[in-house]
Amino acid sequence: MNKILPGSLGRTYLRCLILMARADGKILPEEIDYINAQAEILGLQERVLWTDVPTDLSFVSSSGIRPLAALQIIKDCIFLANADGEYSPNERELLELLAARFNIHKDTFERLEARLLGLWRLIDRMKAPR
Repeated sequence: MNKILPGSLGRTYLRCLILMARADGKILPEEIDYINAQAEILGLQERVLWTDVPTDLSFVSSSGIRPLAALQIIKDCIFLANADGEYSPNERELLELLAARFNIHKDTFERLEARLLGLWRLIDRMKAPR
């Protein structure tokens, strides 16, 4: 992750995750753990990020971010949005806004989203008793 998201991009990544965790109005302990683990991997102090949560997306800039890094951020945000089993309209709307900020084309975002949600459904089917 450090190679893909160095320095300030790591902060952007974590802020996106925090906004995503908050988008549905409830932050699960597992979401907090995931974000804190990502902060640790990046060598960032997550406590500072949790106290400085942005209220808009002005902190997101596509300048200087590679397409692969932008897709990684969106992928992890989709993962976090669906981690509780609910993919709310608020979460989807935020994801669309983030993807647009990162200059990810709508069809690219929708393909990535469909693949990830398809994987979640497959996992759910595999866990279901037979």
